Amino acid sequence: MTKEDRTMQTITYERTPKQPAPEHEYAKLFPLLDGEARQRLVDDIRANGVLEPIVFLDGYILDGRNRYYAARELLIEYPRVDYDGDDPLAFVISRNMHRRHLTESQRAAAAAKIAKLPPHRPEKGANLHPSVEQAADMMNVSERSVQTAKKVIERGAPQLVAAVDAGKVSVSAAAKVAELPPDEQEDIVAHGKDAILEAAKRIKEQERQERLAKQREHDAAREKARAALPDNVKRAEQAKAANGSHHAAVVGKQPTPPAETPEQIAAHRDELLEENEALRKDVEELTRKLAAYDDRVVLWERAGLDGIEANYKEQIKVLERRVEEATADRWKAIRQRDYWKKRAIALGYVPPYATEGRQA
Repeated sequence: MTKEDRTMQTITYERTPKQPAPEHEYAKLFPLLDGEARQRLVDDIRANGVLEPIVFLDGYILDGRNRYYAARELLIEYPRVDYDGDDPLAFVISRNMHRRHLTESQRAAAAAKIAKLPPHRPEKGANLHPSVEQAADMMNVSERSVQTAKKVIERGAPQLVAAVDAGKVSVSAAAKVAELPPDEQEDIVAHGKDAILEAAKRIKEQERQERLAKQREHDAAREKARAALPDNVKRAEQAKAANGSHHAAVVGKQPTPPAETPEQIAAHRDELLEENEALRKDVEELTRKLAAYDDRVVLWERAGLDGIEANYKEQIKVLERRVEEATADRWKAIRQRDYWKKRAIALGYVPPYATEGRQA
């Protein structure tokens, strides 16, 4: 029996109540599924039911929000357990880190929310208020990334924060856009990921130009002050320069653009790494599509239309076998569900539909 099993031993079954259960603050640290990912989960639950219990703590959903809402949508019952461990935060982090592929920016956003958790929480197993350093360590990200994510959460429009949570944009890019007024942020986010990245690049370039302008002003003021020096001071400086004085050499240098700070360099590096990862995935998808096209071309050249038709028939057979395997897996899951349901009833649990009649 694993540690998680020891904290969740009693499984019961229930249908979703009329009013949805509230979400625990720890569950809200991680984004809900959306789009195709959510639809795949709904389709799977429609076919197989909810196989993994939804975890509650003091009446709040601690883990399994996506399964819970899918069950509500489908009007089906689900297994549930009550958490009985001593570290619910670590439990939620472990579940999400192992179950889902989160980008570094998504983990940084979650860490920023962890660092903002109130220091005194009444529920069982309350953790001490995590610091930024501790939150970063929990989510395996740098402290700088967490600080950047905190800036987005505190200053960003809800739509911008949601884009980071969904993994659509990096925290470094979102942090730049978060410097804009809320209405401008909303307009940029409404135009999609490319608009966010373009706005971030535009803001970074504007900041770079402002730094250069300030440096030029500083250099001009320094040269003006140097020109206003008395002639005897100028001659003394010239004499020092002739003797190789370091001070005079520095004064006589041509103005140079200011170097980026280590934080700016690190932020630029992280942004490029994230963009590179996104481009890598795009290349993989395009390569897959191109390979499939090449295969069809080769098949056409070798066997013509009849060969393509035979190939599609073979693919249909493969899909049919997969359907048969999926159906067998579904019945296996149903038998497992019925087994655990019987175990729950044997322990005294009475299904709500036992007296009301099963809901269609």
